[in-house]
Amino acid sequence: SLRQLKKLGIIKRYQKNKDIIVLTKIGQKKALEFIFKDHQITKPKVWDKKWRMIIFDIPHEKRSIRDIVRAKLKQWNFYQLQKSVFVYPFECDKEIYALKHIYGLKNYLQYVVVESIENEIDLIDHFYNLQLLTEENL
Repeated sequence: SLRQLKKLGIIKRYQKNKDIIVLTKIGQKKALEFIFKDHQITKPKVWDKKWRMIIFDIPHEKRSIRDIVRAKLKQWNFYQLQKSVFVYPFECDKEIYALKHIYGLKNYLQYVVVESIENEIDLIDHFYNLQLLTEENL
């Protein structure tokens, strides 16, 4: 199994005093994808009344990645404010960082925290209907 992983470029194997196995960049990406596959964002007990906005401008030649990003944000119940602008009520910087890292989107995707959005009552209703925001955490 280790030989196969090494052959695929997922691990590097070092032998000094002990056998040491290290994930390569490819291995790190594969591990993140595996962990990330079914991951859901943790919902806090109390909402801090801030919105997390994801803004991206992914080039046309990377449209398949753009579609993956949109699908993942929708899977996580983000609200699509505009074609490439999504909003979520809870902290999700680690998930967005992982998304950027996995797909190489450092220059194309921004994570912004804002205190208010015009017509945010619609957002509150949206997340309330999804039971992400409740009487308890409002």
